[in-house]
Amino acid sequence: YEMSQSFPTFNEAAGQDDVRTGLLNQRTRTDTLRSSFEGTSFPSSPVVGQVCWRSDTDKFYICTSISPSDNWEQILWGTPIAVADGGTGATTQSGARTALGLGTAAVLNSGTGSGDLPTITNADARYLRQSNNLSDLASASTARTNLGLGNWALKSPVTSTKTGAYSVVAGDDGKCILGNTTSAGFTITLLSAGTAGNGYFIEIKKIDSSSNILTVNGGGSNIDGSSTITLTAQYEAVGLLSNGTTWEIVFRGGANSVMANKTFALTKGGTQSGYDLGNSGTGTVTPAFANSNNQYLDVTGSFTLAAPTGSSWILLELRNDGTGGYSITLSGFDHYSGSYVNTAGAVQQVLIDCTGTAKKVNFGPVLEAA
Repeated sequence: YEMSQSFPTFNEAAGQDDVRTGLLNQRTRTDTLRSSFEGTSFPSSPVVGQVCWRSDTDKFYICTSISPSDNWEQILWGTPIAVADGGTGATTQSGARTALGLGTAAVLNSGTGSGDLPTITNADARYLRQSNNLSDLASASTARTNLGLGNWALKSPVTSTKTGAYSVVAGDDGKCILGNTTSAGFTITLLSAGTAGNGYFIEIKKIDSSSNILTVNGGGSNIDGSSTITLTAQYEAVGLLSNGTTWEIVFRGGANSVMANKTFALTKGGTQSGYDLGNSGTGTVTPAFANSNNQYLDVTGSFTLAAPTGSSWILLELRNDGTGGYSITLSGFDHYSGSYVNTAGAVQQVLIDCTGTAKKVNFGPVLEAA
Protein backbone atom coordinates (compact mmCIF):
# COMPACT_ATOMS: atom_id res chain seq x y z
CA TYR A 1 0.00 0.00 0.00
CA GLU A 2 1.09 3.59 -0.52
CA MET A 3 1.15 5.79 2.57
CA SER A 4 2.55 9.00 1.09
CA GLN A 5 3.15 10.69 -2.24
CA SER A 6 5.86 13.06 -0.91
CA PHE A 7 9.24 11.52 -1.76
CA PRO A 8 12.82 12.82 -1.33
CA THR A 9 14.58 13.88 -4.51
CA PHE A 10 18.23 13.15 -5.25
CA ASN A 11 19.39 16.48 -3.86
CA GLU A 12 17.01 16.44 -0.93
CA ALA A 13 18.42 13.23 0.45
CA ALA A 14 20.90 14.59 3.01
CA GLY A 15 22.09 17.18 0.50
CA GLN A 16 23.95 14.56 -1.55
CA ASP A 17 24.20 14.45 -5.36
CA ASP A 18 23.74 10.69 -5.24
CA VAL A 19 20.44 9.86 -3.53
CA ARG A 20 21.72 6.36 -2.71
CA THR A 21 24.61 7.82 -0.78
CA GLY A 22 22.23 10.20 0.94
CA LEU A 23 19.92 7.37 1.94
CA LEU A 24 22.92 5.38 3.15
CA ASN A 25 23.80 8.25 5.48
CA GLN A 26 20.21 8.13 6.79
CA ARG A 27 20.37 4.42 7.63
CA THR A 28 18.96 5.03 11.10
CA ARG A 29 15.75 6.44 9.58
CA THR A 30 14.62 3.10 8.16
CA ASP A 31 11.00 3.51 9.23
CA THR A 32 10.70 6.88 7.47
CA LEU A 33 12.11 5.41 4.28
CA ARG A 34 9.73 2.49 4.45
CA SER A 35 6.78 4.89 4.63
CA SER A 36 7.51 6.01 1.05
CA PHE A 37 6.18 2.71 -0.32
CA GLU A 38 5.97 -0.82 0.93
CA GLY A 39 4.60 -3.84 -0.84
CA THR A 40 5.25 -6.95 -2.83
CA SER A 41 5.54 -5.01 -6.10
CA PHE A 42 6.74 -1.60 -7.29
CA PRO A 43 4.21 1.29 -7.32
CA SER A 44 2.47 1.87 -10.65
CA SER A 45 3.12 5.62 -10.91
CA PRO A 46 6.43 6.35 -9.17
CA VAL A 47 8.44 9.53 -9.22
CA VAL A 48 12.22 9.72 -9.58
CA GLY A 49 13.82 9.35 -6.19
CA GLN A 50 10.93 7.40 -4.70
CA VAL A 51 12.04 4.60 -2.36
CA CYS A 52 10.29 1.28 -2.30
CA TRP A 53 10.69 -1.50 0.22
CA ARG A 54 9.75 -4.84 -1.26
CA SER A 55 8.40 -6.95 1.57
CA ASP A 56 8.63 -10.09 -0.55
CA THR A 57 12.44 -9.73 -0.98
CA ASP A 58 13.15 -7.66 2.12
CA LYS A 59 15.14 -5.17 0.04
CA PHE A 60 15.09 -1.43 -0.63
CA TYR A 61 14.89 -0.01 -4.14
CA ILE A 62 15.00 3.52 -5.53
CA CYS A 63 13.42 4.83 -8.71
CA THR A 64 16.13 6.35 -10.87
CA SER A 65 14.04 7.11 -14.01
CA ILE A 66 10.46 6.91 -15.31
CA SER A 67 10.95 7.49 -19.01
CA PRO A 68 10.69 5.67 -21.26
CA SER A 69 10.00 3.10 -18.52
CA ASP A 70 10.26 2.84 -14.78
CA ASN A 71 13.75 1.89 -13.58
CA TRP A 72 14.35 0.64 -10.05
CA GLU A 73 17.82 0.01 -8.53
CA GLN A 74 18.48 -1.88 -5.34
CA ILE A 75 19.98 0.15 -2.51
CA LEU A 76 22.94 -1.87 -1.25
CA TRP A 77 23.37 -0.87 2.37
CA GLY A 78 26.53 -2.98 2.59
CA THR A 79 28.44 -1.05 -0.08
CA PRO A 80 31.72 -0.11 1.67
CA ILE A 81 32.74 3.51 2.09
CA ALA A 82 36.18 4.14 0.59
CA VAL A 83 39.12 4.89 2.85
CA ALA A 84 39.45 8.28 1.15
CA ASP A 85 35.90 9.06 2.28
CA GLY A 86 36.57 8.08 5.90
CA GLY A 87 35.51 4.45 5.62
CA THR A 88 37.36 1.14 5.73
CA GLY A 89 36.91 0.23 2.09
CA ALA A 90 35.67 -3.24 3.01
CA THR A 91 32.72 -5.14 4.43
CA THR A 92 34.71 -7.63 6.53
CA GLN A 93 37.16 -7.21 9.42
CA SER A 94 40.07 -8.83 7.57
CA GLY A 95 39.30 -6.80 4.42
CA ALA A 96 39.17 -3.59 6.45
CA ARG A 97 42.58 -4.35 8.03
CA THR A 98 44.06 -4.99 4.61
CA ALA A 99 42.56 -1.79 3.14
CA LEU A 100 43.86 0.21 6.10
CA GLY A 101 47.36 -1.31 5.80
CA LEU A 102 47.26 -3.09 9.16
CA GLY A 103 49.50 -6.11 9.75
CA THR A 104 48.96 -9.27 11.76
CA ALA A 105 49.90 -7.48 15.01
CA ALA A 106 46.58 -5.61 14.76
CA VAL A 107 44.71 -8.69 15.98
CA LEU A 108 47.10 -9.57 18.84
CA ASN A 109 46.47 -8.79 22.47
CA SER A 110 49.09 -7.15 24.66
CA GLY A 111 50.31 -9.17 27.62
CA THR A 112 52.96 -11.61 28.78
CA GLY A 113 51.49 -14.80 27.36
CA SER A 114 52.72 -16.77 24.38
CA GLY A 115 51.79 -14.91 21.20
CA ASP A 116 50.95 -11.67 23.02
CA LEU A 117 52.52 -8.38 22.07
CA PRO A 118 55.37 -7.36 24.42
CA THR A 119 54.53 -5.09 27.28
CA ILE A 120 56.60 -2.37 28.94
CA THR A 121 56.41 -3.94 32.37
CA ASN A 122 59.19 -5.89 34.10
CA ALA A 123 56.84 -8.86 34.33
CA ASP A 124 57.38 -9.87 30.70
CA ALA A 125 60.27 -12.34 31.01
CA ARG A 126 60.27 -13.18 27.30
CA TYR A 127 62.40 -10.18 26.45
CA LEU A 128 65.63 -8.64 27.80
CA ARG A 129 65.35 -5.17 29.26
CA GLN A 130 68.08 -2.60 28.72
CA SER A 131 67.82 -1.42 32.32
CA ASN A 132 68.69 -4.92 33.58
CA ASN A 133 72.05 -4.88 31.75
CA LEU A 134 71.80 -8.59 30.76
CA SER A 135 71.10 -9.72 34.33
CA ASP A 136 67.80 -11.16 33.07
CA LEU A 137 69.43 -13.74 30.79
CA ALA A 138 67.82 -17.13 31.16
CA SER A 139 71.26 -18.80 31.15
CA ALA A 140 74.54 -16.89 31.33
CA SER A 141 76.41 -20.11 30.55
CA THR A 142 74.45 -20.69 27.34
CA ALA A 143 74.97 -17.06 26.33
CA ARG A 144 78.74 -17.40 26.77
CA THR A 145 78.72 -20.55 24.65
CA ASN A 146 76.71 -18.84 21.91
CA LEU A 147 79.17 -15.93 21.95
CA GLY A 148 82.11 -18.32 21.60
CA LEU A 149 83.61 -17.37 24.97
CA GLY A 150 85.78 -19.89 26.80
CA ASN A 151 86.29 -20.37 30.53
CA TRP A 152 88.74 -17.46 30.60
CA ALA A 153 85.72 -15.18 30.55
CA LEU A 154 85.00 -16.31 34.13
CA LYS A 155 88.47 -15.68 35.52
CA SER A 156 89.07 -12.73 37.86
CA PRO A 157 92.71 -11.60 37.58
CA VAL A 158 93.05 -10.19 41.11
CA THR A 159 95.93 -10.45 43.59
CA SER A 160 96.01 -12.07 47.03
CA THR A 161 99.01 -11.70 49.37
CA LYS A 162 100.15 -14.61 51.56
CA THR A 163 102.74 -14.52 54.36
CA GLY A 164 102.61 -18.18 55.33
CA ALA A 165 101.81 -21.63 54.01
CA TYR A 166 98.78 -21.61 51.75
CA SER A 167 96.77 -24.24 49.86
CA VAL A 168 95.31 -23.06 46.58
CA VAL A 169 91.52 -23.45 46.15
CA ALA A 170 89.23 -23.63 43.13
CA GLY A 171 88.30 -19.96 43.53
CA ASP A 172 91.90 -18.91 42.91
CA ASP A 173 91.56 -19.73 39.21
CA GLY A 174 92.94 -16.75 37.29
CA LYS A 175 94.39 -15.06 40.38
CA CYS A 176 97.92 -13.90 41.16
CA ILE A 177 99.15 -15.12 44.56
CA LEU A 178 101.79 -12.79 46.01
CA GLY A 179 104.14 -14.50 48.44
CA ASN A 180 105.87 -12.38 51.10
CA THR A 181 108.64 -14.46 52.68
CA THR A 182 110.18 -11.63 54.75
CA SER A 183 109.59 -13.47 58.03
CA ALA A 184 110.33 -16.98 56.75
CA GLY A 185 110.17 -19.11 53.67
CA PHE A 186 106.98 -21.10 53.11
CA THR A 187 105.16 -23.30 50.60
CA ILE A 188 102.17 -22.62 48.38
CA THR A 189 100.49 -25.93 47.52
CA LEU A 190 98.55 -26.20 44.28
CA LEU A 191 95.46 -28.30 43.71
CA SER A 192 96.24 -31.51 41.92
CA ALA A 193 96.07 -30.92 38.18
CA GLY A 194 93.16 -33.36 37.94
CA THR A 195 91.17 -31.53 40.61
CA ALA A 196 91.95 -28.14 39.11
CA GLY A 197 90.88 -29.34 35.67
CA ASN A 198 92.11 -28.52 32.20
CA GLY A 199 92.46 -24.75 31.77
CA TYR A 200 92.93 -23.76 35.42
CA PHE A 201 95.52 -20.97 35.57
CA ILE A 202 97.32 -19.32 38.47
CA GLU A 203 100.30 -17.00 38.80
CA ILE A 204 102.57 -17.05 41.86
CA LYS A 205 105.07 -14.30 42.61
CA LYS A 206 107.68 -13.63 45.34
CA ILE A 207 107.50 -9.95 46.26
CA ASP A 208 110.09 -9.47 49.03
CA SER A 209 113.86 -9.00 48.83
CA SER A 210 114.79 -11.49 51.56
CA SER A 211 116.82 -14.63 50.89
CA ASN A 212 113.93 -16.77 52.14
CA ILE A 213 112.58 -19.15 49.52
CA LEU A 214 109.00 -19.35 48.22
CA THR A 215 108.27 -22.97 47.28
CA VAL A 216 105.48 -24.05 44.96
CA ASN A 217 104.25 -27.62 45.45
CA GLY A 218 102.35 -29.35 42.65
CA GLY A 219 99.78 -30.87 45.01
CA GLY A 220 100.66 -34.39 43.93
CA SER A 221 101.05 -33.43 40.26
CA ASN A 222 104.34 -32.60 38.59
CA ILE A 223 105.23 -29.08 37.49
CA ASP A 224 107.11 -29.50 34.22
CA GLY A 225 108.44 -32.82 35.53
CA SER A 226 109.24 -31.64 39.07
CA SER A 227 107.15 -32.09 42.21
CA THR A 228 108.14 -28.58 43.41
CA ILE A 229 109.70 -25.40 42.06
CA THR A 230 111.23 -22.51 43.97
CA LEU A 231 111.17 -18.73 43.62
CA THR A 232 114.29 -17.22 45.18
CA ALA A 233 114.55 -13.66 43.84
CA GLN A 234 112.38 -10.63 44.50
CA TYR A 235 109.65 -10.20 41.87
CA GLU A 236 110.33 -13.63 40.37
CA ALA A 237 107.05 -15.03 39.10
CA VAL A 238 105.73 -18.17 37.49
CA GLY A 239 102.53 -18.78 35.50
CA LEU A 240 101.06 -22.27 35.88
CA LEU A 241 98.41 -23.89 33.68
CA SER A 242 96.76 -27.23 34.39
CA ASN A 243 96.26 -29.60 31.47
CA GLY A 244 94.16 -31.89 33.66
CA THR A 245 97.08 -34.24 34.33
CA THR A 246 100.12 -32.10 35.13
CA TRP A 247 101.00 -28.45 35.66
CA GLU A 248 102.66 -26.59 32.78
CA ILE A 249 104.89 -23.57 33.28
CA VAL A 250 103.67 -21.11 30.67
CA PHE A 251 106.02 -18.33 31.73
CA ARG A 252 108.66 -17.71 34.34
CA GLY A 253 110.41 -14.39 34.84
CA GLY A 254 110.39 -11.04 36.57
CA ALA A 255 112.65 -8.05 37.17
CA ASN A 256 115.03 -10.27 39.20
CA SER A 257 114.09 -13.61 37.74
CA VAL A 258 116.49 -16.39 36.75
CA MET A 259 116.70 -14.94 33.24
CA ALA A 260 117.27 -11.38 34.45
CA ASN A 261 119.87 -12.37 37.04
CA LYS A 262 121.93 -14.27 34.49
CA THR A 263 122.41 -11.57 31.87
CA PHE A 264 125.94 -10.59 30.96
CA ALA A 265 127.73 -8.27 28.57
CA LEU A 266 128.20 -10.17 25.36
CA THR A 267 127.57 -7.89 22.42
CA LYS A 268 128.40 -8.32 18.80
CA GLY A 269 131.87 -6.96 18.11
CA GLY A 270 132.59 -6.37 21.82
CA THR A 271 134.89 -8.02 24.35
CA GLN A 272 134.04 -11.68 24.79
CA SER A 273 133.83 -12.66 28.46
CA GLY A 274 132.09 -16.01 27.94
CA TYR A 275 133.02 -19.33 26.42
CA ASP A 276 133.18 -19.42 22.62
CA LEU A 277 131.36 -22.43 21.16
CA GLY A 278 132.56 -21.49 17.68
CA ASN A 279 130.34 -21.90 14.62
CA SER A 280 127.19 -23.96 14.74
CA GLY A 281 127.54 -25.41 11.27
CA THR A 282 124.73 -27.85 10.47
CA GLY A 283 125.46 -30.51 13.09
CA THR A 284 124.70 -30.83 16.82
CA VAL A 285 125.87 -28.34 19.44
CA THR A 286 125.97 -29.49 23.09
CA PRO A 287 127.03 -26.80 25.57
CA ALA A 288 128.87 -28.06 28.68
CA PHE A 289 128.35 -26.59 32.15
CA ALA A 290 132.05 -27.03 32.93
CA ASN A 291 133.09 -24.49 30.29
CA SER A 292 131.16 -21.50 31.67
CA ASN A 293 127.70 -20.32 32.63
CA ASN A 294 128.08 -17.67 29.90
CA GLN A 295 128.60 -19.00 26.39
CA TYR A 296 128.08 -17.78 22.84
CA LEU A 297 127.64 -19.40 19.46
CA ASP A 298 127.90 -18.05 15.91
CA VAL A 299 124.94 -19.46 13.97
CA THR A 300 126.05 -20.28 10.43
CA GLY A 301 123.43 -22.88 9.48
CA SER A 302 120.47 -24.89 10.72
CA PHE A 303 121.60 -27.08 13.63
CA THR A 304 120.49 -29.18 16.62
CA LEU A 305 120.85 -27.79 20.16
CA ALA A 306 121.25 -30.66 22.65
CA ALA A 307 120.66 -30.47 26.39
CA PRO A 308 123.83 -30.50 28.55
CA THR A 309 124.56 -33.29 31.00
CA GLY A 310 124.35 -32.41 34.69
CA SER A 311 122.54 -29.84 36.79
CA SER A 312 123.28 -26.14 36.28
CA TRP A 313 122.43 -23.32 33.94
CA ILE A 314 123.92 -21.62 30.89
CA LEU A 315 123.08 -18.27 29.36
CA LEU A 316 123.80 -18.84 25.69
CA GLU A 317 124.09 -16.00 23.22
CA LEU A 318 123.18 -16.88 19.63
CA ARG A 319 124.70 -14.69 16.92
CA ASN A 320 123.24 -15.10 13.45
CA ASP A 321 125.47 -14.54 10.45
CA GLY A 322 124.60 -12.20 7.61
CA THR A 323 122.52 -14.82 5.84
CA GLY A 324 120.06 -15.90 8.53
CA GLY A 325 116.86 -17.83 7.90
CA TYR A 326 118.12 -20.90 9.76
CA SER A 327 116.23 -23.22 12.13
CA ILE A 328 117.11 -24.90 15.44
CA THR A 329 116.03 -28.41 16.44
CA LEU A 330 115.97 -29.14 20.19
CA SER A 331 117.14 -32.46 21.59
CA GLY A 332 116.96 -33.75 25.16
CA PHE A 333 114.95 -30.86 26.58
CA ASP A 334 111.74 -31.47 28.56
CA HIS A 335 110.27 -28.03 28.07
CA TYR A 336 110.89 -24.90 26.04
CA SER A 337 109.41 -21.40 25.79
CA GLY A 338 109.80 -18.55 23.37
CA SER A 339 111.13 -19.02 19.86
CA TYR A 340 114.35 -18.68 17.91
CA VAL A 341 114.65 -15.46 15.90
CA ASN A 342 116.44 -16.30 12.64
CA THR A 343 116.79 -12.76 11.29
CA ALA A 344 120.15 -12.14 9.64
CA GLY A 345 122.56 -10.46 12.07
CA ALA A 346 120.28 -10.89 15.10
CA VAL A 347 121.77 -11.50 18.56
CA GLN A 348 119.50 -13.44 20.96
CA GLN A 349 119.92 -14.70 24.52
CA VAL A 350 118.81 -18.23 25.39
CA LEU A 351 118.62 -19.58 28.94
CA ILE A 352 119.34 -23.29 29.38
CA ASP A 353 118.09 -24.27 32.86
CA CYS A 354 118.80 -27.76 34.18
CA THR A 355 118.73 -26.87 37.88
CA GLY A 356 115.65 -29.04 38.55
CA THR A 357 114.60 -32.46 37.36
CA ALA A 358 113.44 -31.02 34.03
CA LYS A 359 115.73 -29.64 31.36
CA LYS A 360 114.33 -26.39 30.02
CA VAL A 361 115.33 -23.87 27.39
CA ASN A 362 113.96 -20.35 27.18
CA PHE A 363 114.51 -18.28 24.03
CA GLY A 364 114.74 -14.74 25.34
CA PRO A 365 115.00 -11.24 23.90
CA VAL A 366 116.86 -10.11 20.80
CA LEU A 367 119.68 -7.83 21.92
CA GLU A 368 120.85 -6.64 18.54
CA ALA A 369 119.86 -6.93 14.90
CA ALA A 370 121.71 -5.86 11.78
